[in-house]
Amino acid sequence: MALIIFTVMALLTAAVVPISARSVRYGNDYTQAATLAMHKVNQVQEAGYANINKNLTSLGVVDSNATLPSATTNALGGASGASTFTTKDSLATYFVGGASAPAGNLSIAPYLPSGVTVGSVTTYSVIQVTIEVKWRDVRGRSQNYFTKTLISKNPIL
Repeated sequence: MALIIFTVMALLTAAVVPISARSVRYGNDYTQAATLAMHKVNQVQEAGYANINKNLTSLGVVDSNATLPSATTNALGGASGASTFTTKDSLATYFVGGASAPAGNLSIAPYLPSGVTVGSVTTYSVIQVTIEVKWRDVRGRSQNYFTKTLISKNPIL
């Protein structure tokens, strides 16, 4: 009887170990993605409203392929744009063993409730920044984590 109980317990343990190991890997990837996204939020907040459009590449926040609007074309804060930070932050080193390379995306857009219209001109005093980290887990399924932050033209100290 003891041998039967021991065998059943050994089989149950053998079945649970791979599942728990996979869960730990998934949790680690998710935590890594959240940490990378929050790091990017901190960088964008530190850059500030004035640098969102013109200096994110030179400040080392995004890859050099940025299609963010220039400060002159976005003087009213109403333009949108996007860039990646996959290369800049070497995301491939953080998600080892996945089915494909991870990607980091950053996009900016005017925060619509902050728009003030005078005549026919609308000015936005707040820009919304969306940061997304995508990766494939060990089973090859697409995963993503995203967060948003608001950057004010006139920050309150």
